[in-house]
Amino acid sequence: MQLPDTGYVVDQRRGDTPRNRLLEDWYYYSWTSHILRPADRTYAVRTADGKYAVLRSLGYYCPGGRPGCVAFRYRYRGDGGREMAGLEAAGRLSNGAERTATPLRIDR
Repeated sequence: MQLPDTGYVVDQRRGDTPRNRLLEDWYYYSWTSHILRPADRTYAVRTADGKYAVLRSLGYYCPGGRPGCVAFRYRYRGDGGREMAGLEAAGRLSNGAERTATPLRIDR
């Protein structure tokens, strides 16, 4: 998967807290069970120092069903490359087709 070099949404600050509008919909919420389920989404990330990564949410619950244990899979390219080959679990559908990565920029 080749990550894009443009189109990233930059974090906005609210006080001391950075926020990114694309991450506000990382989950699906069930009104009947009140359970969060990760959205079927892979994010392309460009860091503040120009490096790239992909990020995919796996879950939110701790053992025993308690909330607050965020789990995700990621791959980081510290060399600045945008090719993310070999990340099938985060970047491909079960049939092998590539997912579209949502561009996201993380600024510290």
